[in-house]
Amino acid sequence: MTENAQFLCDGIALIESQEGASLNWLGTDYPCVASPELGGKLLGNGGYRVTAQQTLVLRLALLPSGTTLPEEKNSLTFKSTPDDDAKTVRIDSINRIANAILVMECNAPSQG
Repeated sequence: MTENAQFLCDGIALIESQEGASLNWLGTDYPCVASPELGGKLLGNGGYRVTAQQTLVLRLALLPSGTTLPEEKNSLTFKSTPDDDAKTVRIDSINRIANAILVMECNAPSQG
């Protein structure tokens, strides 16, 4: 891992320890960094529909070797804090940083 990637991972680990957010992938909970949930309504054919967006950041070093990585259109659950109820989200897009970090743009599974 490059020095810059390690610096990013160290910062993410610090935020994880302060925020307490986690995501569940393949039955295992992993600490993550979660953005505030953005929500609202969009006007479309037939009226308004609820929209929601969440960004989740996961350090790949947390996953055991050989674990299947999350992909676009996969669903997972996350908690913003340890006391929150788990919310299901669907991964809309993924950005991979330095082969060390996944940045997942997620939305509500009911969104098209």
